Amino acid sequence: MNENENKAVNEPDGTLTMKIDGTNYVIGLYFSKTSKETMKDKIEQLILGDIQMEKFL
Repeated sequence: MNENENKAVNEPDGTLTMKIDGTNYVIGLYFSKTSKETMKDKIEQLILGDIQMEKFL
């Protein structure tokens, strides 16, 4: 396993911490180094999918 693969397995690119009902959740964020899709593209897909399933109300 090379150094980049090892990092992806062990160390996230970032973290998000949320507290819900007194419990802290730490979420590791991992990003593809080879993806051609931007975060904007992904968010647009999520929004369009929700609209198509009428989840926006």
